[in-house]
Amino acid sequence: MKTPTETKPAYYILITSNLKTATGMISAREIIKELLSQEYWLMSDRTRNRRRIKAGDQVLFYAAGLGNGVFMAQAAVVAAPVPFTPRSPSELITELG
Repeated sequence: MKTPTETKPAYYILITSNLKTATGMISAREIIKELLSQEYWLMSDRTRNRRRIKAGDQVLFYAAGLGNGVFMAQAAVVAAPVPFTPRSPSELITELG
């Protein structure tokens, strides 16, 4: 029997598009592979439902954009989103591409 604090997991699709940088294009597939290999995900303040995501929820990662259109991975959320500060966006772009 469930306790009052237990809830069913929610399900989300996190969509990533190709990223244009000063040095070229980084594909959505590359972004997903790299971030998941490091076991984290980036969300902007505009990411829908960002504040609702919690540990135990399930997510699908979708690569959108030219040459993509594919679900790439599934994962269980291990912790609610928190602000990301260790690296600047330019450092992350440099690492990805």
